[in-house]
Amino acid sequence: MFNVPSGRFSYVSMGPEFGYAIQPCYANCDNSTTGSLLTANDFQCFLNKFAAGESYANCDGSTGTPSLTANDFQCFLNRFAEGCE
Repeated sequence: MFNVPSGRFSYVSMGPEFGYAIQPCYANCDNSTTGSLLTANDFQCFLNKFAAGESYANCDGSTGTPSLTANDFQCFLNRFAEGCE
């Protein structure tokens, strides 16, 4: 029995003896695939998800209450600054 890891993935494949999951670039909030992957749209996407309290915005993976804090905002900014490969 294979355990699929939690989180967002751009691709998951399960074979008879192995499986793998490819995580997308976290900062690519709008999941764009053409042009520059990271744009102002990604920043706005994160702000909307953060304001709505969506679990995606829990960038630092904290489990306390509240789950969304300034640390999540800083985490996203750091990942956005790192860029995507």
